[in-house]
Amino acid sequence: MELRHLRAFVEVAAKGHFGRAAAALSLTQPALTLRVQALEKELGADLFDRSGRVMRLTRAGEVLLPHAKRLVQVEDQALAEIKQHVAAKEGKLRVAYLTLWDGLPTNVVSMFRRGHPRVKIETMSGYSSENLERVVKRDADLAFLTIGVGRRPGVVTRVLDRHPLVVIMAPNHHLAARDSVPVAALRGERFIGVSSGVNNAFAKDLNTWLTRQMGEPPRIVASEPPDQMASAVATSGGAVAVMTETRALAGESVGIVYRKLAPTPMIEYGIAFRKDNPSHALADFLEAVDDSAPTFTDGLPAGYEAVSRSSPARAATKTA
Repeated sequence: MELRHLRAFVEVAAKGHFGRAAAALSLTQPALTLRVQALEKELGADLFDRSGRVMRLTRAGEVLLPHAKRLVQVEDQALAEIKQHVAAKEGKLRVAYLTLWDGLPTNVVSMFRRGHPRVKIETMSGYSSENLERVVKRDADLAFLTIGVGRRPGVVTRVLDRHPLVVIMAPNHHLAARDSVPVAALRGERFIGVSSGVNNAFAKDLNTWLTRQMGEPPRIVASEPPDQMASAVATSGGAVAVMTETRALAGESVGIVYRKLAPTPMIEYGIAFRKDNPSHALADFLEAVDDSAPTFTDGLPAGYEAVSRSSPARAATKTA
């Protein structure tokens, strides 16, 4: 069996549609169909029931699928490790920036670039969950992300920055008359939450924190990506949302105001990397972080509370 045929089969099983699977693999639909048909001919069994409107696996397809997934995953891991090895030898550093976190990441990378002009730096950008998976799959050597996005075996995280969270609302909202809003006062308010897939782990932690402070779960009436949340609140007719003070300040231009919360929730940002990454460029970058980034203790000032718990390995900055 050829891996390209198995990969085609796995993608069709996942998408439930030949057209969508072909697009995901950057193939034409006829080319994808030929790969699946070649696999079926080799096995002597149909893998999909094509009689209905919905694509379904046959019994033979159900038996093959877990084995095919494992083989595809092994190939993906092998290719990723080879890319990582080549990058390590070439003096290349692949960095994933965090969408909507400006300032510190760019400053650290720029400082490292000036101090290590021979290192080729490749950059990409995404939300925290996506960036963490890039590190796990060895598609990135280092990623900037929200601490609390999740833990993965062999991945180390370190806190580099902390931002307070505030509540945003329209200027005519009844809570806008306050200088500071007790979190308990948000009980019963309509909330706009963060869209699924942006940072599900942190969104869950934030909802848990709000529930504990308010005595009931937040009443979420809509979900939006972070870059659209301020506009959504401004046009919602009375809903509120929670975001970083930096983002809230930028969002004032669309017609919202923000107020500090009591107690004040804190979001932690940082970096993630694999302990087994052999890259000398990564090791040098971590040393640069040690020299330039602030050092945080586990404690927070009075009146502040961390929404997510940091990884216990966060303080480690050297590759093993």
